[in-house]
Amino acid sequence: MVQAWSRREWLATGAGLIAGAALPAAEPADKQVKEPFGYCLNTATIMGQKLPVVREIEIAAKAGEG
Repeated sequence: MVQAWSRREWLATGAGLIAGAALPAAEPADKQVKEPFGYCLNTATIMGQKLPVVREIEIAAKAGEG
C-alpha cells in the first residue's frame, strides 16, 4: 500500500534536494588546498547595517583579501 506524503515530508525532501544541488562539486584530491582551519561568516557584527545577505558576503570576501 502506498501512503501519501505529508506537507512536512514534501518540504523536508525539497529543501534537501535544493541544498544538495547547491553544493559545489568536489575537487579532485590532488587539487584540493589544505587549509589550517575552517572559515565562518558571523553576520552579527554588521547586522545593524540592514544589508542583504549577498552584500554581507561580498563585504566579508573583501575583508579576507588583505
